[in-house]
Amino acid sequence: MISPRSTFTPGHSDVSADTRVGSVIFCLTRDRPQTLIRALNAVSIDLKNAKLRPRAFIVLDDSVNAQCRLQNVHIMERVAKETNCVCLYHGPAEQHKMLAFIATQWGPEANIFDLYFRRLGGLKWDLGGVRSYAMVLANVIAKPSSPIVMIDDDIVILPRGRSASAIDTLERDVLDNPRLLTGGIIKGSPDESSVETAIRMICRFTRSKNHLLPSEMPMPVSGGFIAFNSASSYLYPFPRWYNEDWTWLAQCQAQGYSIRVDRRVVAKQIPCQKKLSLAIIKREQEGELLFEALNWAIKNYSQTYVPRALRSRAYWEDVAREEVVYLNKIIEFVSGIGIRLSEAQLEHPQHGTGIQQILRLFKRVKKYVASIEPKAMMRRYGRYLKGAKRWRSFIETARQCEMDFTVMGKKV
Repeated sequence: MISPRSTFTPGHSDVSADTRVGSVIFCLTRDRPQTLIRALNAVSIDLKNAKLRPRAFIVLDDSVNAQCRLQNVHIMERVAKETNCVCLYHGPAEQHKMLAFIATQWGPEANIFDLYFRRLGGLKWDLGGVRSYAMVLANVIAKPSSPIVMIDDDIVILPRGRSASAIDTLERDVLDNPRLLTGGIIKGSPDESSVETAIRMICRFTRSKNHLLPSEMPMPVSGGFIAFNSASSYLYPFPRWYNEDWTWLAQCQAQGYSIRVDRRVVAKQIPCQKKLSLAIIKREQEGELLFEALNWAIKNYSQTYVPRALRSRAYWEDVAREEVVYLNKIIEFVSGIGIRLSEAQLEHPQHGTGIQQILRLFKRVKKYVASIEPKAMMRRYGRYLKGAKRWRSFIETARQCEMDFTVMGKKV
């Protein structure tokens, strides 16, 4: 049987369905060992107060840099000594073994892997693919209807007291209500786009107030710290575009699932410097347009009419038009600040130069967004929904797999 203690040593035989773990905790990381160690230390402290149950704690490492992967293994080895879980490191090599095994079960349609996720350690940032892979791994390792908890490497769980655990609280929430998608309050700037980062930065060093209304209709829960019952993982994969977590949440919400913040659970985001890149912002704007199309439909139409709206070219044109209107407001806002600064004597002249650079960047972004074909975005969303039908049978296959823990990851 699987012990809830980290002293568990897997045997060489397959793990049968009735000996799978009761819940799975993932920490998703990519090339940030110094950030990861703070996140893992917080998880370790939190789990000391959690109710004992057979858990697996897995670091899912998407790092490109081999040295970072090695550091991450050493970090987890130190943390594992204090964690009452089966602790596994799962990087590119472990993923290769896992996919090879499932391919033997899936048969000739194994190329479906490329539809839902790309290989760990790839150069292109693809968090949606990593989250979908985590759901597959959880369905292999855990019992049916088990809690799945995802924590990004820049999220630090804040202590709740000597006898309370944030992770245990979220696990019990989704065990009590399998149709609930929940998370904690995250202090900081989780899910902040590059445009929002730039606006916040400008407002800070010019002491201006941001009166802009957000273009997107934010979700109350962030994918950076989220819990859900594994029974809900068969509905949809995470899409492979920006706002992958909010899109997934909204898609589940359209199927009648509840999204709720558990205010007893609090975490903070570790701030990191975000590079303002035209290529990154273009990708983000595409993801925001896709998310907004779905979320606006959910907010404004009946549940039966939502699919019809998402098949309407006119509806997508309206969403794209509103995105350009919002970017125009941002450009006017930044331009106004730039004019005021040019008329005043700047204490820090470099700020004025920085604002002009950001303004030029935003104008290029707006031009790009205006050039996006709404029909292309509509087709892209349609392909995602079409792929979800195959996803459900794929998850069923994963649930039927019986694997040795040595295949699923490096025990630490």
